[in-house]
Amino acid sequence: AATAVAQAVQRQLVVPFDNVSREAQTYWLSEASAVILTDDLIALGAPAITREDRVRAFERLRVPVSSTLSHATVIRLGQLVGAATAVVGSVQVKGQDLIVRARSIRIDAGRMAPEIVESGPLASVFDVYARIARRMVPGSGVTSEQLEQAHAVVAEQQELFDHGGRHLLVGLRSARERHSHEFQ
Repeated sequence: AATAVAQAVQRQLVVPFDNVSREAQTYWLSEASAVILTDDLIALGAPAITREDRVRAFERLRVPVSSTLSHATVIRLGQLVGAATAVVGSVQVKGQDLIVRARSIRIDAGRMAPEIVESGPLASVFDVYARIARRMVPGSGVTSEQLEQAHAVVAEQQELFDHGGRHLLVGLRSARERHSHEFQ
């Protein structure tokens, strides 16, 4: 019971990252950032709020899922879902390179952790987020191979479709929820 309480206290809420590039073809990266990083945190053993719970909290506060959020709004969302920390960040595409910046905010104090910055080829989007997750959960016993398996499952089941010239990423669901047996 004490372990369950400790995990509940440490739950993390990852919100969509700001898309610094503001380019239509990279619009999908904002939501994908939250989904991929959340899945990676869960795969590494860190309790994180699922996309479904996050979207419900957005609806409860009447905040559009795709909007840029103030830190105060992020903290309020974190309070609604019972998170101890919220993760905010930005994503930028320069040519074929992806630059991701992430920081945690303690919900109780509003204190921000130092920024984590990772970059790599856009084609290696999962690797970039895996490195961020590993830096956020340094003591995880999950191997790189196990984390790669989670990425393969998500990549296999995602759908890319063209809508008015914009490629949007949909269908990303929690690899942990669909394949929890792989991580236990």
